[in-house]
Amino acid sequence: MKLGFIYDAAFDILTPLLRPLGDSESAVCYLAAEIAKLGHNVTLFTTNPNSINVFDVRCRTIKFEGEALTADRSLQESDYDALILVNSKPELIPTIKSTLTKKIPVYLWTEYDHLNPINQTLNNKEIMDAIDGLICVSDWQRAALARNFLIPRDKLAVRFHAISPNFEELFLDGKEFISYKPHDPQLAYIADPLSGLDILLDTFADVTNNYSKTSLVVFDQANFNTLDQEKINKIFKSASNLKNFYHVGLVTGIQLANQLRYKTIFAFPNNTEVTCSIPIMNAMAAGLYVVTSNLGALPEYCTEHGKCILDKNLR
Repeated sequence: MKLGFIYDAAFDILTPLLRPLGDSESAVCYLAAEIAKLGHNVTLFTTNPNSINVFDVRCRTIKFEGEALTADRSLQESDYDALILVNSKPELIPTIKSTLTKKIPVYLWTEYDHLNPINQTLNNKEIMDAIDGLICVSDWQRAALARNFLIPRDKLAVRFHAISPNFEELFLDGKEFISYKPHDPQLAYIADPLSGLDILLDTFADVTNNYSKTSLVVFDQANFNTLDQEKINKIFKSASNLKNFYHVGLVTGIQLANQLRYKTIFAFPNNTEVTCSIPIMNAMAAGLYVVTSNLGALPEYCTEHGKCILDKNLR
């Protein structure tokens, strides 16, 4: 099988190993490497200008300017079984198809929900006809897209995210697991600061009053929205005098996995509907109990290994 993944962002297959990278970009890299390991032919097209071949994955350059496309000539090879456009505008699929030398199915793999402006062209019949399939990351997302757009049911599929390879087999056995976990609650928050960190901080002082050795560590995500930087700065300023509060910032996937070994609770009072949560899955793999809201697809990703509290009870 020959596959091509297309992502309009600057990274390559090695990036997750070298610097902090968004969960979605990292997921594409990990998936491409695993598919190649099974013996399949995989090409990763991104805006990174360097062409490299690593882990049996070809990394080649593609560039979108509006709806115009400039790509490495390998995109025009005629033997692809499928091309998969990730987290991008649906209207780019007709553009991609117009450059191909052969009729090849092109799929849209999206984490964006029905309200995101990027997905509004899914109501355009010409664009929808050009999309051979739409890959969702949760049942909640699929239902919302089907309810709000004119998407044929047979074009919608769900493929859940998995944990990062960095979180596989973090502990040799139960004895080692217990040796890493402290007796006092140790909280971790891994998300955009505007996704509920203020709610968590409002209650954290009460937590430390009852459990004096409890700590809260905040890890940034590589792609969180910086347009509201003033709001974000205000949130962190409000935490400056909190006891046992630590803002670590950006870390690589390997560093995050190592640090979460010592944490016990993934505290994520999310205040917006989301289509997926890779951090929740990674946290569970590291042995953390998840406490979050019930918005969007969070109950699907949390499963029975945590507690999804009604959003109104978090405010």
